[in-house]
Amino acid sequence: MITCSKCFSEHGLLVRSPWDAPQSLAGMSMAVASTNAAKIFGLWPRKGVIQPGADADLVIWDPDYRGTISAKRQTQAVDYNAFEGMAIEGRPAVVTVRGEVAVRDGTFCGAVGRGQFLRR
Repeated sequence: MITCSKCFSEHGLLVRSPWDAPQSLAGMSMAVASTNAAKIFGLWPRKGVIQPGADADLVIWDPDYRGTISAKRQTQAVDYNAFEGMAIEGRPAVVTVRGEVAVRDGTFCGAVGRGQFLRR
């Protein structure tokens, strides 16, 4: 499922199409969402790889989480979501950005303004 909506950015990897095998998302996520994207945008090997000198942006996935997508609980600054009410299986449990925890159990806990613009 692909959409051009900015609302896709927060929930894009959580949404699966009915024909996806249960393990397909986990197996494809690293290459599709990280390594390949970093290479396409000229950010590899700083991004998209786990190795010395890379940024240490990591996601620890909780495959047992069950929930429902809701605009009321999202962090994006919009009041709607194209996936409203859709059941999800799994979510990021911990997200690190440049080695520091930024999200824990679906809640942002990082430092505001810590982001960096990366020229390509």
